[in-house]
Amino acid sequence: MAMLPNVFVSSNVETDNDDLLPEGWYTAQIVKSEIKDTSTGGKYLSLHFKIVEGDFAKRYVFANLNLVNANATTVKIAQQQLKKICDALGVEEVEDTADLHGQDLQIRVKTQAATSNYPAKSDIKDFKAAE
Repeated sequence: MAMLPNVFVSSNVETDNDDLLPEGWYTAQIVKSEIKDTSTGGKYLSLHFKIVEGDFAKRYVFANLNLVNANATTVKIAQQQLKKICDALGVEEVEDTADLHGQDLQIRVKTQAATSNYPAKSDIKDFKAAE
């Protein structure tokens, strides 16, 4: 249990949709990556991108690439995305994803519409070499 320094009244805090980034291309770097298990026995690569230029510098966007999955199409899409990341960074082979960290690349952010279960979110849809 933890005692807060002051009483928190949630109705006194306004929420907004400022979490969404405007759609477009951003210069970013991969700053964190890890392999995680899916609930169905697969594995995905979780990537954390930090925007490094412009009005939204220091904001983060995330991508998950399902590299091990029973659905072959899902794996193919993840491999294609990882190839685009590698091509953008000039990397031919990757064994440790730390080799992808700290290098500039361009990411294209689009807004994924809200559903009945999830709010709208910024989603990475493409990758290319930094200009």
